[in-house]
Amino acid sequence: MTYRSGLTAICVAVMVIGLFAWVASAQDKGDTAGAVTIRPFKPVQPMKALMLGHKKLFGEIRESIIDEKWDDAATSSWILAEMANVNSHQRDIPKYQQFADHLSQQASELAKALEKKDGAKARQFAGEIGKSCKDCHDQYRKD
Repeated sequence: MTYRSGLTAICVAVMVIGLFAWVASAQDKGDTAGAVTIRPFKPVQPMKALMLGHKKLFGEIRESIIDEKWDDAATSSWILAEMANVNSHQRDIPKYQQFADHLSQQASELAKALEKKDGAKARQFAGEIGKSCKDCHDQYRKD
């Protein structure tokens, strides 16, 4: 992962997380006067581009685990978790959404293991993510 791509990924993740926190904060307070209306999800890129982003992030995670760059791997894992969350809105198919939600949960668990620098758990979770990706692709991928 280059410094620039890592910094870009971190900035995107911070903006997404900040937006969700801001919306949640307004909803928690019951403040309807200043609340934001949640707009329907509208993808900014086609599914193939999103999948290539998943693949890139997963590659960065695996390389960072091998190199024991725990912070880089954890950052990429959190971004993958959020990208999978976004992916769950790409199709209105419950099984597809379950695959995407499961990936988001797995990437979150991986990020937590990486933050603890637990290489064994990280390799285990990375293997499980790879299997989940394959299972989803076997059912939904169109080459």
